[in-house]
Amino acid sequence: MELWVGWSGVGWVGRAAWTVGSWCRRCCPACPYLATHPLQIWDVVEKADIGCTPGSGQDYAGVFMDAGLAFKTNTDLQTAQRTELECSKPAARRRRSVQLMEKRMDKAGQYKTKELRRCCEDGMRENPMGFPCQRRARFISLGASCVQAFLDCCSYITQLRQQHRREGLLGLARSDMDEDIIPEEDIISRSQFPESWLWAIEELKEPEKNGISTKVLNIFLKDTITTWEILAVSLSDKKGICVADPYEVTVMQDFFIDLRLPYSVVRNEQVEIRAVLFNYREKESLKVRVELIHNPAFCSLATAKKRYSQTIMIPPKSSVPVPYVIVPLTIGLQEVEVKAAVYNHFISDGVKKTLKVVVSPLCIRCPLSFRECACAPYC
Repeated sequence: MELWVGWSGVGWVGRAAWTVGSWCRRCCPACPYLATHPLQIWDVVEKADIGCTPGSGQDYAGVFMDAGLAFKTNTDLQTAQRTELECSKPAARRRRSVQLMEKRMDKAGQYKTKELRRCCEDGMRENPMGFPCQRRARFISLGASCVQAFLDCCSYITQLRQQHRREGLLGLARSDMDEDIIPEEDIISRSQFPESWLWAIEELKEPEKNGISTKVLNIFLKDTITTWEILAVSLSDKKGICVADPYEVTVMQDFFIDLRLPYSVVRNEQVEIRAVLFNYREKESLKVRVELIHNPAFCSLATAKKRYSQTIMIPPKSSVPVPYVIVPLTIGLQEVEVKAAVYNHFISDGVKKTLKVVVSPLCIRCPLSFRECACAPYC
């Protein structure tokens, strides 16, 4: 049997990394890129790595394929032809916890009022004592409609769990806690926080018999958790100028995030930001998973390869600050996003704000002849 094995790029990684580093040191010895972010050089180099996995493959061809080797014999044994530098990624299977959570949210959404939705959510919670739905419903004192919603949702989730167990979808790797929390991908972040808005001129029709002219406007409120004051000023030929008393509209949630950012930060300087989590429930403590979303414009504990999340407890009627240390890398307006979800509840919140990153006044510029240097944008 004749055997051909090809391997392109042997020894390229070390030489490329040394070359990039030496270019930067020659063109800009004071470049902060080398001092603060040496690993980003390797991130760029790893993009050209033709290997796929650190372990063995699923068969003889997979062993060579995952190692970045081309294997071929005269007996028609060969690896598949690769058309791209990167490895092919299998279709990601959705987590079972996500599927179960979506069905629970759809079921709770069938009830129109907030009180009935909460009764339904309570019915779909996991009971540590293993009590049946009928026994748990005896302790409800909020009326017959709440009891009916509780029993309906409790029976629904019980049948759904039994079906999943029969089909073998819930294996040993499943965490009971993962089942009862909203995934980060399903959390929509609040991003509109204007100080004032709705500057509009509306023309009213002629007054009706009672002398009052009305007009209905369908307007969505912004994302800020605050109390808005609506001011109206009218102008007419007969009565002149009239100013109405301010009308207050309060926007509130039982659980929300207040992301506090400075007005501006300096590139390559470490700064601490805070996400304050509020729990306005009267008697219930909340167990919360809070996550800082990765942004390549910042150096932080959240990376493209690994998420950074924390689990905290928030007592009732109180708040807990969560600090994050970041290092801005790119000048301009950059987005900072934090998301949080509450265990065993259909409660979540996310905040996305813009942070202004400016250049340091003592920045050292690279010579024009070295603009192709890898660290040129950082000098």
